[in-house]
Parts: sequence; structure tokens; C-alpha cells
Amino acid sequence: MSDQLKKQFLEWFLNKHHLKHRDARDLLLHIKSTPHLLQHLYFTEKRLPRARTLIVASTQSDEPGFVYYYGAKKTESVAKAWDDIVTNPSAPFYLIVHFYGRNLNHLYRQLLDTPLSRPYKTYKQFQMYEQETKQFLDYVSEANQINRLRAAIDKALDERNHEEFARLTRKLRQLQENHQRPS
Repeated sequence: MSDQLKKQFLEWFLNKHHLKHRDARDLLLHIKSTPHLLQHLYFTEKRLPRARTLIVASTQSDEPGFVYYYGAKKTESVAKAWDDIVTNPSAPFYLIVHFYGRNLNHLYRQLLDTPLSRPYKTYKQFQMYEQETKQFLDYVSEANQINRLRAAIDKALDERNHEEFARLTRKLRQLQENHQRPS
């Protein structure tokens, strides 16, 4: 995601929500105003093992106000998190933000870093749906065509039109043969 979108979201979040931990606001302001930190910031919903992860919550959330994971360690000290982020500015770090309505916020949803496998699985699933839908539509189309031919054959018989009857029955046989061939 672009750094501009990250900056825009952080600005919106800090203006609209009160954080449980006051110093966390200062840290987010610092990240927002530092371009090289924004480049290495990624939004996520779940903590990644061994990744540097900031978890920040607004007062409306039931989650802890501030937690920072780095390596196998965990701290609730904003100063330690700030020090680690500032001394390792080129290392990527993740941010989890808890606030009321986060699942409905389009900007936040747009910023979320999703695993690569999720889009691929979704793509394969929709490909399968597309194939099944196409097969079903082909089946329905052929069934409708056969039903129309049968109705036309009945009409030709009622009108005693032998030429039309013969032509339509040939067409029906041909359609039924094509329908029975394996594809």
C-alpha cells in the first residue's frame, strides 16, 4: 500500500479516536511523520510470529491499550517499542489497530496486509464456480433447445406437415447425439 494511504489512515485514526495509552499516540504521530518508517509499516489483523508487531487500541476497544512484540519478547512499554523502531528503521514492522467499527472502515480494510495464499485460494474457488456455472448454463440451454424442438415437432404433427416434421426430428437427433458425446 502507498505511504500516503498509511499516513492518511493514521491521521484519521489519531483525530477520531482516543487511545488507551497516551504515549502510543506520540509513537503513531512519529511513525506518521517519518517517511522511512512509513515505508516499512504494514497493517495486519493477526500477530505474526517473530515479527515486530505494535498493537494499539482505542478507548472503545476491549483489547489492551498497547503491546509491542519483538522477536520472542513482549512489552507494554511504549519507550522500548519507540527505541526498537527508531534504532532499526529499515526492518519491517506490523501494526494492529483495535477500534470500534474497524471491520467496516474501508480505508483500514484496504491497508490490511493479507497472506498471499488467500487471494490464490479465492481465485481457484471462483474459477471452479465459473466452470460449474458454465456447465449448468450449457445444460439448461440444451434442455430448453430440446424442449422447443419437441414442441415444434408436436406442432408439425398436428398440422400434418411431414417435411417440417422430418427436418425437426433430424435436428433433434443431431442435438441429442451432440449432447451425449463426452467433452
